[in-house]
Amino acid sequence: MTSALNQAIVAANDAGARRIERLTFRYSPAGHVTPEVIQTLFVAMSSGTIAEGAHLVVEPQAQSAHCLRCEQTFPVAGPADSCPICHGPGIALNNVPELMLESIDVVD
Repeated sequence: MTSALNQAIVAANDAGARRIERLTFRYSPAGHVTPEVIQTLFVAMSSGTIAEGAHLVVEPQAQSAHCLRCEQTFPVAGPADSCPICHGPGIALNNVPELMLESIDVVD
């Protein structure tokens, strides 16, 4: 969160913005980050910055896995997902970061 928030603040400052109005983040549903954690960290870390009070949008990033048992590929909705066909364990295929800043909207 620290890196993503700093990235947003630098981009907003470079654009001459007075404040950040909205930030959109994508997270990996197969990771350890949850929308609640993202919201909590954002509120704490944005305090006193031009991002304080910004509207936060948190969306899941699509991810898939490969089943080790039946060799099928299936979508992953969470960290404990197993293959919907044989219920075997899967290995994530996408190298999706747990948290990624997707976009910012600023007020100039």
